[in-house]
Amino acid sequence: MESKILDDPATLTGVMANSLDRERRFRAQRNLYLAGFALTLLFVIIRLVQMIRSNTSLKEELKDISSQQSSTVPSAANQTTAGTARRRN
Repeated sequence: MESKILDDPATLTGVMANSLDRERRFRAQRNLYLAGFALTLLFVIIRLVQMIRSNTSLKEELKDISSQQSSTVPSAANQTTAGTARRRN
């Protein structure tokens, strides 16, 4: 029975066409999944870069604020210490 299928050119052409069709469909699906994965990865990388930039700018702001507070804190601490010393006397 199998030799009859392979001997008949019309059947053989149909089998080959079916095989080629399945191969093309597989490659198309594979390419679609790869493109989707690459696009998702691109969005994740873009978001990570945005978060890193935001984190860097927030760290710089925190550094600026802490340096401003450190320059005003000693004078405020001296005033508080002097005020408590007066109350004890």
